[in-house]
Amino acid sequence: MKISPTSLQGVVICQPAIYQDNRGFFLESWNQREFGQAVDTSISFVQDNRSHSTRDVLRGLHYQIDPLAQGKLVGVSQGRIYDVCVDLRQSSPTFGWSFGCYWPDPLKEDG
Repeated sequence: MKISPTSLQGVVICQPAIYQDNRGFFLESWNQREFGQAVDTSISFVQDNRSHSTRDVLRGLHYQIDPLAQGKLVGVSQGRIYDVCVDLRQSSPTFGWSFGCYWPDPLKEDG
């Protein structure tokens, strides 16, 4: 798994290693140990949701505060999305900043 930081504190891009051969492909979509080592924190994902959207749909706006705050892991199985994160944490050094990216990235062959 390749983990890249973004301009927002605490927001990273996780790219799974994809192993392809003549049968198809295999990828590990989540590895808690690798992720925890990369971001130097323990994250516990407790829920996995899937959705399907038609073109040009805004799927959701998510905001939680402690004690109900949740991490988000966003993935794409078909098509492409534009994902945006906005830092609304007033105590954060990146408060008010936003970060957006296409996934998979149309400019990269490896997605």
